[in-house]
Amino acid sequence: MRFPKILTWRAWKWFKSLAPSSRHDWKSVQAAFKEEFCDKQGEVSRVALYYKADPYSGETVQEFLWRFDALVPKEMDVYRNASHFRNHLDLFISKLTDRNTSGRLYDKEPMDMKELNEIVRELERSERLRTEVSKMADRPKDGVK
Repeated sequence: MRFPKILTWRAWKWFKSLAPSSRHDWKSVQAAFKEEFCDKQGEVSRVALYYKADPYSGETVQEFLWRFDALVPKEMDVYRNASHFRNHLDLFISKLTDRNTSGRLYDKEPMDMKELNEIVRELERSERLRTEVSKMADRPKDGVK
């Protein structure tokens, strides 16, 4: 079956989670796909994509935030409605796999999308700096073996 080779990472993870016996039966795969990714009319729902979005392997927090923001359903005005923003922020943070980063985001308490983006950029900058300092500390000193 060539179908799995064209799937995105999220869809591939979903496909691999199916029972092996159902992966070779197109009707089973189709029904499971609709249940996972589509609304009642069989269309891929933007809301479903939003709530099911997870960070990709190797994706930075900033990249995930940009992708996640692009999926915000039209009825959620996260730029002008504080309650919608707070729900968006809570959902975003809950999806982060790095608990240190999610804790730091909660501690900073961003009040809007602009501030959230600034905080994420700063967290990533400090993480890159910490990584560089760690690499420098691990390097052998000149003349020392």
